[in-house]
Amino acid sequence: MKAKNNKDVRKSIIQFSYYLIGSVFISICIFSGFMKTSSVEIEKIQAKAQEYDQIQMKQIDLSETMDTLLFYTSTLVYERKKYNSQVYNMISDRKQHLLSTAMSMNEKDCRLYKNLAVQMNMFLSIKDSIFRATVEEETVRLNLLTCISDNKKVKRRISVEGNSLGKK
Repeated sequence: MKAKNNKDVRKSIIQFSYYLIGSVFISICIFSGFMKTSSVEIEKIQAKAQEYDQIQMKQIDLSETMDTLLFYTSTLVYERKKYNSQVYNMISDRKQHLLSTAMSMNEKDCRLYKNLAVQMNMFLSIKDSIFRATVEEETVRLNLLTCISDNKKVKRRISVEGNSLGKK
């Protein structure tokens, strides 16, 4: 016994099958497109992450170089001229390394380090000027102390000679 609407049911099942196959095909196309797009995005994200890692490594190098520069400038000893020339050479080498590394980077990634390196000469000249001023101050102070002691000696001599002249 067949149903009266057997042809309609078969037509509907075939139509449903076509729609199901079409929706599965469309879903597979959309999913493969999503996977392809996401793989491209992941590659771009990885490339940017690698670029940022390189920038971070260069910034760490710049930071270490600046720390070394500041350490060497804080250890300048002005009494030993040979040691000072070695320290100045090391400071100059580190500063050149800092500037060359900073020049190879983007401006916005290393602006602070460039400014610090450029102003390092001013800092060193100020430090040298302060040292020279303290040496000059020490010299003037020693001269003043010598003058004061000489003045006391002259006063004593005058008072002793004045007393000896007054007695004669």
